[in-house]
Amino acid sequence: MTDDPQSNSASTGPLAESPGEMAESHKGAPPGGIDSQPSGAKERSQLSQARDTILKATAAINKEMGKLEEELARANDRMDNGTLHGPDREKIRQLRDGLRQRLSALKEDQEDAQRRLNHIDLMLRGDAAENALATRRGSQGAALLVADQIREQIAQVAQLWQRFAVLRREDEELRDVVRSVNQARMTEVSTFSWTTGVDQAFASAIAEAIAQSQRSTRDLLARAPVAIIR
Repeated sequence: MTDDPQSNSASTGPLAESPGEMAESHKGAPPGGIDSQPSGAKERSQLSQARDTILKATAAINKEMGKLEEELARANDRMDNGTLHGPDREKIRQLRDGLRQRLSALKEDQEDAQRRLNHIDLMLRGDAAENALATRRGSQGAALLVADQIREQIAQVAQLWQRFAVLRREDEELRDVVRSVNQARMTEVSTFSWTTGVDQAFASAIAEAIAQSQRSTRDLLARAPVAIIR
């Protein structure tokens, strides 16, 4: 490390495009040339590209600020150690002031880049919300059709269940006939629930499903139609 102020500042000489210039080139215009809610894939792509560009500029700014802060720390150490006098001390003081000004300018660029990133992120989140809302509308529209199909299927089950109940009562009546005429032959035919595989628990579940479907249908018909806004 040398004590020459000029050599200390050489490491931060002009870049092909300095971080400040990169950030400055994106000021004064909306991200990606868009200042409203993105409405399609092209606009979202432009926002994403603008975000990537700003992130690269921010990384370069942070790197440059790190170098300047190291130089400023060295300049402060030389000013504080009491070994510099006269013109040499004045050179270091000027160097230190210049470093502080450059750091201040880069800090402004850094804050501006962060504001722009926040703006882009807000727009992208808004676009994600719009996509989610559109998907919800589509899902609910499809669910309406499925719910109607479920009600139709349960209505068919209800008709079958009525027919099933008629056959069960018929079986009970004929079982009583066999019992009254010749009880010894009762075992020649199995019980109705055993033959059909519909025990009391299963029967209760079917009856409950039918009852709840009918209640739900009545409630649905009694309320205002649901509008799916597209």
